[in-house]
Amino acid sequence: MTREDLFEVLGDLEDDLVLGAGEGKRRRLSWRVIVPAAACLCAVAVAAVLWLRRPPMDSGNLDGEPWGYNKSCEAAPMVCVDRGLYRITGEQPELEGREAEFFYLGEISSRVDSSQKPRVDFQANDDIIGAKVYKFDENIVVDIDGKYWLYELVYNYMD
Repeated sequence: MTREDLFEVLGDLEDDLVLGAGEGKRRRLSWRVIVPAAACLCAVAVAAVLWLRRPPMDSGNLDGEPWGYNKSCEAAPMVCVDRGLYRITGEQPELEGREAEFFYLGEISSRVDSSQKPRVDFQANDDIIGAKVYKFDENIVVDIDGKYWLYELVYNYMD
């Protein structure tokens, strides 16, 4: 069949047949569309799971009162000592009777707002001016009204 014969045969087709030929056929999605869409969906699902599984910001307590990020402040109780930023720990170990392991460093001498991080030595973002500070392993212990509280190192300003 030559090109002219084909043109003549196609020219004889009725318009209704040509227009109706495309109807009823379903277009298949290409893998080039499906794969990126699935990857985006997986990324969103992973982000949602990570967001929901993040540790709570106020996971510890002091004498039954929540600490950390709460209504009254934006930052957990922190102390700056020897250019290190220390945050109170959620799990408080029994420190009574272990005073021989403490090394006296000094006393808290200044305070910043509870929403700020202390950046000057012997500064706290809590109202504990005069509290004695001791070195205890890599952390510190703060004597607040006769009770020892463990603070863990979270940032070193010397780095």
